[in-house]
Amino acid sequence: MSRRIGASLDTALTAEELAEFGTEDFADLVTVDLLDSLLHDGDAHPPAPTARTPVLRRIARRSALDDDVDLPVATGRTHTYPPESEPARALASGQPRLLRVTAPASGRHSALLLPLRARGNILGLAHFLRRATAPPFDDDDLLPAQEGRPRPRTPRWSRS
Repeated sequence: MSRRIGASLDTALTAEELAEFGTEDFADLVTVDLLDSLLHDGDAHPPAPTARTPVLRRIARRSALDDDVDLPVATGRTHTYPPESEPARALASGQPRLLRVTAPASGRHSALLLPLRARGNILGLAHFLRRATAPPFDDDDLLPAQEGRPRPRTPRWSRS
């Protein structure tokens, strides 16, 4: 996986590249949300997310499966996260989070929340989700995901 993400200054294109790259062999579903203020202000130095949950805009969504179309936030829409939610905590701290999804009806059981940064500033949040048929995300997935070289979701020895 030597493909480069973010070679363009176009934020929407970069978000699409991240979502596409993330579903190639790492996650079943990827969404990318950017700070809405960044998209409107064009500020080269976005403010750090405050204690109040920032408004985000869903810029990209990509699924490795055909049935992942029912998401609460559509691409292009704005939204916020409740202040005590895991996505809000990841944004506020700038630290990635590993989660076990507890909504069995969704079919998803594992999530990695990755704050997106440029020059030390938080720009938004990427969600990587896996279904119960794939191994859950673990600590070994954090660093490669942050560096843009995700670890395959299937152990190499079980690939044909």
